[in-house]
Amino acid sequence: MLLARIGLALLAAAACAWFALGVRQARGTNRATAIVTSGATLSPAQRRQAAGLLHGAKLLNPDTEVDVLRAELELDERNPIAARSILEHVVSEEPDNAVAWEWLARASVGDPRELSLATQRIRQLVPPVPTSAPS
Repeated sequence: MLLARIGLALLAAAACAWFALGVRQARGTNRATAIVTSGATLSPAQRRQAAGLLHGAKLLNPDTEVDVLRAELELDERNPIAARSILEHVVSEEPDNAVAWEWLARASVGDPRELSLATQRIRQLVPPVPTSAPS
């Protein structure tokens, strides 16, 4: 009976730690998203802060949103090769991730073949909305 209680207490503690880690990752991702997508040119301090938040958010987090944000940071730092590497991994894992394909297209401006592939995939995933003629 005592062993069962101890086991249950350990299981509860592990569940609480997992939940706390999830909350920390979500907050880190949200803060990094706010920094990266602010629309302003990022300062070196903002880049470091966002990179640190994303590094922490990636721990035990299977969501690829963190990777897409990391690629955006790489593009902001004018490192399209690193951004493409990250995004190619994301689209191989999630071939229907239109946001990752969009960022891959942006990172591939200097590579016509990769740019063409990415834009074709975007058109497949997000076809243009036909304009309706006025009645």
